[in-house]
Amino acid sequence: MMQIPLAFIFNRQLYQMQRSQIVLPILLPGLLCNHEADIYCHDPTGSADIVKILVLNPQSTVPLVSAIVNMPRSELLELEGG
Repeated sequence: MMQIPLAFIFNRQLYQMQRSQIVLPILLPGLLCNHEADIYCHDPTGSADIVKILVLNPQSTVPLVSAIVNMPRSELLELEGG
């Protein structure tokens, strides 16, 4: 399979991503692929929630694969001089 969309569904009040969908150039059985996606927590308390990841089928409304990722609580950055 080629040009397979990968979608991220998340709480936009807690998280932000530069792109919530990427396209996998090719998807082959038995071939291990690694992809990274940066997700940022912009909640001041560092709350945690789930992120759903869907591998979409371009010819159907039913996803090929779905996963739910339980995000850990985010580490808060300390402000300098504060």
